[in-house]
Amino acid sequence: PQKLLAPYILLARVARQLRRGNYDLAINLRPDFWWGAALLYLARIPRRVGYALEPGNQFLTHKVPFQAPEHATISNLRLVSAGLHILGYPSLEEPYRPEQYPLQFVPKPEEHKWVAERLNKEGIEAETPLVVIHPGSGAAVKLWRTEGWSACANALPGLLTSLAHARIILTGSQGERAMLEEIADGMASPPLLVTDATIGQLAALLSRACLVLGVDSGPLHLAVAEDTPTVQIFGPTDARIFGPWGVRQKHIVLASTQRCLTCPTIPCGRLDFAPQELPAHPCVRVVPEQSVLAAIEKLALYLMQMHR
Repeated sequence: PQKLLAPYILLARVARQLRRGNYDLAINLRPDFWWGAALLYLARIPRRVGYALEPGNQFLTHKVPFQAPEHATISNLRLVSAGLHILGYPSLEEPYRPEQYPLQFVPKPEEHKWVAERLNKEGIEAETPLVVIHPGSGAAVKLWRTEGWSACANALPGLLTSLAHARIILTGSQGERAMLEEIADGMASPPLLVTDATIGQLAALLSRACLVLGVDSGPLHLAVAEDTPTVQIFGPTDARIFGPWGVRQKHIVLASTQRCLTCPTIPCGRLDFAPQELPAHPCVRVVPEQSVLAAIEKLALYLMQMHR
């Protein structure tokens, strides 16, 4: 019984904490997150903005019609605009586009310094082009094949003359180091492994790169925020909703089209697969290396045309 009640005890505790802030308005950003809407209600915040979806609908004072599917950033901006209007401020100008409302993360000078010192320690000069591969993700079903990353890293020097002398950097958490080492073992040239960077240091490193490769993950959004071109592999998540929020031509999404046998659709939206279920859900893993390399070539061609 105590375990069943734990989420509700937590809900009440957090509501009491929020109540002390005497907030005038709160926004529940998640369309399907009834817990968040209930939290705002229990916190007694007088103006509560969210999407008109059950069961959270009943806890809101201002309900915005939900338009699906649309990018999550557009959905969030729509709610923020409604909140501004409620408080008497001008609404945000539409249409909501990355060019008008860019995703930004500004690393601190000391974080840029950390990157410069780290690269210098490895003998990587300032003018050396960098390609970052961030293969990890919060959900195992999103992961690509380690041998695929190795093969793409090995093909990069011969793929584009601009990458002939590029250094490959593999990034991830300490818990992902074994995966990075497995990728490195399959590479012809030893990469630099970075598993000790803070979010700010990682952002500074991504801003230094000329290309970032990875799957659907937070660090790939961080690369977009640094305006670094990306190639991203998607499977169970819908790129129309969770894809890169940046200039479309600079960020290529490879969305798997192979539906897993027990999934109703592709993308299915499910991420909570148990380890024993993963072999039956290979949607991301079946994306071929040739598709990734073709995307890199296409992206490089666009960037060359832009710099002429």
